[in-house]
Amino acid sequence: MGLVKLIADRIVFLEDGKVLFDDSTKIFFNRPDKLIADFLVVYELWLSKIQKINKYFYKR
Repeated sequence: MGLVKLIADRIVFLEDGKVLFDDSTKIFFNRPDKLIADFLVVYELWLSKIQKINKYFYKR
């Protein structure tokens, strides 16, 4: 098995960059690169919000 990622509380399996298989719903994604890219964009937005909150509360 290739790389295992946890996305939205579901374990998905990335098999050699070809097929992404979500075992909980039996859905195949033929574009795992797009799904992972979307996840990374959301993660980056979340991190930027955390940084703004930290700047607000921890002003020096």
